[in-house]
Amino acid sequence: MRYAKIVFILLVMMAAPFLPPPANVWAEKSDNLIRVGLSGIAPRIEFRVETGAYALMDSATNLPIVQPKPGQLWSIIKSGPNLKVALNGREQKLPFDGPVILRAVDEGLHLYTYNGTKYRGDLIVENRADGVMPINVLPMEQYLYGVVGQEMGNSAPLEALKAQAVVSRSYAMSLKNSLGSFDVGIDTGTQVYRGYNAETQANGDRVVAAVDATRGQIVVYDGKVIRAFFHSNAGGYTESSENVWVEPLPYLKAVPSPYDIYAAQYENQTNGWPSVSYSWQKGITREELYSQVSRWNKKAENNDSLNLINVGSISDIKLSRIDRNGDKDTASGRVTELTLIGDQGQASVYRDGIRTLLGLRSTLFNISFDSTVTVLNGRGDQGRINSLDGSYSAGYDGRTTLVNKGEKDVFLQSRSANRQIPKKFSKVVIEGNGYGHGLGMSQWGARGMAKDGYKYDKIIQHYYNQGLDNGNLSIETIY
Repeated sequence: MRYAKIVFILLVMMAAPFLPPPANVWAEKSDNLIRVGLSGIAPRIEFRVETGAYALMDSATNLPIVQPKPGQLWSIIKSGPNLKVALNGREQKLPFDGPVILRAVDEGLHLYTYNGTKYRGDLIVENRADGVMPINVLPMEQYLYGVVGQEMGNSAPLEALKAQAVVSRSYAMSLKNSLGSFDVGIDTGTQVYRGYNAETQANGDRVVAAVDATRGQIVVYDGKVIRAFFHSNAGGYTESSENVWVEPLPYLKAVPSPYDIYAAQYENQTNGWPSVSYSWQKGITREELYSQVSRWNKKAENNDSLNLINVGSISDIKLSRIDRNGDKDTASGRVTELTLIGDQGQASVYRDGIRTLLGLRSTLFNISFDSTVTVLNGRGDQGRINSLDGSYSAGYDGRTTLVNKGEKDVFLQSRSANRQIPKKFSKVVIEGNGYGHGLGMSQWGARGMAKDGYKYDKIIQHYYNQGLDNGNLSIETIY
């Protein structure tokens, strides 16, 4: 068996004499390379070379396996503790320890297809205990070609695209070496990345131009690259990080974002987008609310950071906007605590968790009930309550009686009209502004600023340093 392995390696090397001397791709990792996890762990992955010369190599031995030709379907398969290579479904007998690397071997454009998407750069297939994991390794600028337009939109003004390029580069740089064997993913968990496919979209050349114009530039605060969070639309005001998540960061402070309204004024509206990123409305029935609470509780059973919501029949929902310090409302007016009140107690959800619970675009909202009434108390003071269930009314003779005992609805009469409302709400209507967590740069705010003549550096100063020119924040070129 050992003899067969040696013969196989020699035959492969003879069949591919053009291959460069063995080299470990990890040894070449530098500041301008990024590692992108293309998917989770799977039993196998498949790819095709599209353009350019590649070599498939075994990283454990630094020896070439084969030269994949354009159009061929290759698979890397988890087989026991090892990896197997297959062409068009036919497995080769020789196993490899891995990682297996699909590596470009000369200059020029190199592309391969994985999972329906074309990618530049190299492909590393890691050997994990329970499967294989594909990782795209490529220069940072080429990675950004596939990110900036997907996040900002290819049609955005050039200065907004430049701002997104610098922000996305900074965010990616801040994540390097923080996730193990890869730095970023391909979805909103980090940044949306669509590989070379993004470059071929309409106006993709504008994105490439914006990335190239800001090559190597990152945002630095007090000498450190910032975790440059961004979102779609702030709804008029961004928020400080401690009022959305936990950690207070000096470059994520609340600032006015008046240009967010540009989304509502944008001439190319498609099914209400992007106007609904600025202002929106959502109705939730009582049944839908219970379903959302149930989904939340299922997550909470396996997540100690989430509290269970067991309040029985819900009669009211209270909102608080108090900031993390507990002494004033949040600068943006975002909700920081939502309390569900029921006949078995009450439970609260905090800050950005509120978006998850109710499926909202942001936490900048108000809520109304179809059961809300304006009442007078015993002192003649006027107030609004959201539930008449269990309430008593007082007659002229001083007697009190349970409101519409035994019925689900109440009938209200005024001088001008009569109406029927439920004693407990059957539906709530949530009216809000903004889309996303509200931290850092508002993308539609940046687009509006750029349209009004602001340069990309001023946009970045506004959102990450409150528009101050005090030397704390700078844009540095690192390569």
